[in-house]
Amino acid sequence: MPSVSPPYAQSIVNYLVSLGFNEIEITTQVSAPAVPPSSSRVSMQDYVSLLNKGALLTNNSLFGFELGKHIQAKDYGVLGYLVESCENLAQAIQALTRFDALVANIGNTTVVNESTNVHINWKPKSDDCKQMVLRNTTAWVATVYKILGQACQIHAITFTLRSVFVNGARWKRGSTAM
Repeated sequence: MPSVSPPYAQSIVNYLVSLGFNEIEITTQVSAPAVPPSSSRVSMQDYVSLLNKGALLTNNSLFGFELGKHIQAKDYGVLGYLVESCENLAQAIQALTRFDALVANIGNTTVVNESTNVHINWKPKSDDCKQMVLRNTTAWVATVYKILGQACQIHAITFTLRSVFVNGARWKRGSTAM
């Protein structure tokens, strides 16, 4: 079952508290769950609800992007420290793809290495995933910059939507690149 670790979900609450919101308000207003004790997991549905709650509270449709810029190694637990201690990006990507589901089993990742480029493809396991995609993509980019520093050159980020539901109607869409 798709889920995330409690520290992964708690990073949303911590970020909202840093913006001045009350933790009780975050988990009670609208329907956003409280983060459970560290011994259990947070369902992807509850995780997405918490992200959407953040977007609603902040009135920011790019909430996941803003949150992703503030993600730290501790938000990934031991995996975050493992990734940041890697000697190079190849080791970091190998660690992430091997152990990512332990922290956040909410998408499928494939990595394609070319001679001068690396393509990371991530497909979420949820249809209601805008904030999740924004948060994850931004956090991955921030982590790559932290590992590579000035040597990092990101050429493109592309989002591909197969179909979107708007007011009950299904719309076909292509790719959107940044």
